[in-house]
Amino acid sequence: MIRPKTENLDVIVNVSDTESWDQHVQKLNKFLEPYNDSIQAQKNDVCRPGRYYEQPDNGVLNYPKRACQFNRTQLGNCSGIGDSTHYGYSTGQPCVFIKMNRVINFYAGANQSMNVTCAGKRDEDAENLGNFVMFPANGNIDLMYFPYYGKKFHVNYTQPLVAVKF
Repeated sequence: MIRPKTENLDVIVNVSDTESWDQHVQKLNKFLEPYNDSIQAQKNDVCRPGRYYEQPDNGVLNYPKRACQFNRTQLGNCSGIGDSTHYGYSTGQPCVFIKMNRVINFYAGANQSMNVTCAGKRDEDAENLGNFVMFPANGNIDLMYFPYYGKKFHVNYTQPLVAVKF
């Protein structure tokens, strides 16, 4: 899934026309609210990177499950915090956010962190892609955000994100 959410996955803006990108900025502000560091610190655990955050029941209902913090500040120049460029839309260097759909009991990465990659589908796409930066670095999605136990049990879970700044 990508954010800002658009009908055909294309994010088209005119830098000089605020109205063409303001709706994206508003949607991103709302989307990223649960990732605010203060909310994450209040509701979720600081976890050890590089390992799954398994919470077995062991015969006793372990409810609700705890979630690992995914702090908004991990999104660097795409966090929107103190950002006069409005996620880069006002300067023609927009940020796009990638998240995985929630899959109950999914163990991502086969014991290795996953990395999001960006590439053009066709040769002309690759030429037009240009330079970009990812946050967290290398598009890393750590194992500690898995497994997901479901909405009923994992009430404060926030999906890990990768931000791409074009």
